[in-house]
Amino acid sequence: MCLLSLNASVSYSRKKKVEFLSADEQQIDNYSEENFADGIMGLSIDDQKTLINNALSALPGTDSLIVMMFYFHEKGIDEISEIIGMSLGNVKVKLHRIRKRLFKEMNELMNKGINTVA
Repeated sequence: MCLLSLNASVSYSRKKKVEFLSADEQQIDNYSEENFADGIMGLSIDDQKTLINNALSALPGTDSLIVMMFYFHEKGIDEISEIIGMSLGNVKVKLHRIRKRLFKEMNELMNKGINTVA
């Protein structure tokens, strides 16, 4: 009987999956994408541009380069991977993490009210 319960517990622990989060995927407290979208749409075009520029300036060099090539120069992910020398998958992951970081940064800037030209 003891061996049966031991095997059952071992089987259960093998089935139980542990969830890991990377350091880049920290939870953002007290935000709502709808509230953020409403807030940014309420800004003037100049204030929106300033907010985006302030958030982009907070990014490291390679990250801002990836964003600039993807959104402003309309390069494909495959072209970006060739230019930077990273794998296609790595560029996709970095772009996803950069978007999250930009969202967090813009949300913080909007909460602080820093949306004017510095």
